[in-house]
Amino acid sequence: MIDRKTTKELLAAALRLADARPDRNVPSPSSVSKCTRQNWFKAKGTAKTNQPDNGESVIAAETGRLSEAFLIRVVEEAGLGVPVYVTEDESLRELSAAELEEVSMKGGQVDNIIRPDDGERFLVEFKRKGVFDMLDLLRDGLREAKPDEFIQMQSLMHAKGLTRGLYIAANWDRGSFTSRVRKWDERPDGLYAEWVPYSRPAALAAKVRAEMQTKLIEEEEDPARVPRDYDPFEGKFPCSWCPHWDVCKKVG
Repeated sequence: MIDRKTTKELLAAALRLADARPDRNVPSPSSVSKCTRQNWFKAKGTAKTNQPDNGESVIAAETGRLSEAFLIRVVEEAGLGVPVYVTEDESLRELSAAELEEVSMKGGQVDNIIRPDDGERFLVEFKRKGVFDMLDLLRDGLREAKPDEFIQMQSLMHAKGLTRGLYIAANWDRGSFTSRVRKWDERPDGLYAEWVPYSRPAALAAKVRAEMQTKLIEEEEDPARVPRDYDPFEGKFPCSWCPHWDVCKKVG
């Protein structure tokens, strides 16, 4: 029989651990596509007034992060090359000051860079995905299914001077993935890999957006004057998942 008290205590502990992690400076390759006002609130240290996650997503995100250590070994075992970063010290994977300046961002980190036996180095980006994201990727490809993650890769490749990247999404729920495939269809693999060529226009567009967000963060003090990319009054994602949803509505 489930012990609900212990369950709640564990979920609350997961949230505390997540809150204890230092926030990444914004804008960053992973956040530049997010709502401009949300990034402004984050940069200003605005108190979080909305907590939609009870700890479940935190656990999913952290286990996904831990899976990267195995997935990089999978890449190496597949003969694609050896990782440049072979230590668990995340600070070594942070973009340098010069690289951040190149993309006009305040923070950023690569999952890894692969050095093939022959040929140029390439970026590798790992993701852990649920069934619906996996099906979207299989149907539409990265650029259409996950444009924010496409931009993230473009910004990182631009910063590092790389001409291509390998996007790898691993499904985390095999049973649900299988059940969503019609019986008469062949079940696709629960791992999605796509080679992503560097797109200078996409990278520069992200840089321009980062500069716009930085200017607002540095010069604007009134949140009502900071543009938002979604309508918080619609009451749906992504606003409903924003930690500043309530205050965003309040300031207008």
